[in-house]
Amino acid sequence: MKLRGWFASILHPWLRNHPQFRTTLKALDGHIDLARHSIAHVFPQIIQPDPREIYITLTANCNLRCKGCRYGRDFMTGAQLPWKLVRNLLDDAKERSISNIRLYGGEPPLHRDIVRIVEYSTSIGLNVWITTNGILLKEKIDDLYRAGLRAIEVGFYGTGESYNSYVQRRDRFATLEAGIAYTRERYGLTIDIKLGWVLMRPTCTLDSAQQTWQFAERY
Repeated sequence: MKLRGWFASILHPWLRNHPQFRTTLKALDGHIDLARHSIAHVFPQIIQPDPREIYITLTANCNLRCKGCRYGRDFMTGAQLPWKLVRNLLDDAKERSISNIRLYGGEPPLHRDIVRIVEYSTSIGLNVWITTNGILLKEKIDDLYRAGLRAIEVGFYGTGESYNSYVQRRDRFATLEAGIAYTRERYGLTIDIKLGWVLMRPTCTLDSAQQTWQFAERY
């Protein structure tokens, strides 16, 4: 295991509950990388392959029908990685000091073993986060938080009816907002929530940008 990976595994349990220090150390790590690459102009041999992050597409199943996506409909319908394969992949990542694991989809919370996957990831010192549409957030977050999840990235496609129109489901924006509000109220800043705002022609307006900004400020 590389020194960086060993150091990260030692600090990981503590940093999960101290997001402000996690952010600081992440910034410091970036500065160290910048310094290494600057030195590499003179000593290029110091730069070696150093993968740190993988995306695991757990499932193609999804509970939305977004206009820009075909997952779970006519693309990979019903496809889902089995627990044993995911566990072996996580073990391989740990062994090779790949410490950052992004659980992706489809919609990861629909995977039958999602809590188990998060729990195992954190138990072996991996930094895991989920990319989600947030529809099941209120239903799933308590179990995921107990399993060790401390970071979520939410796909965001506009506000109100703009969102509902894009995901082709009625009243889903209200469900999304309720899930984010519940998560923030219950767990405060111990959980990191990011919005992955997809800029599209129907919502590419100053008004839409302002509404998205206001949503982010609320939570």
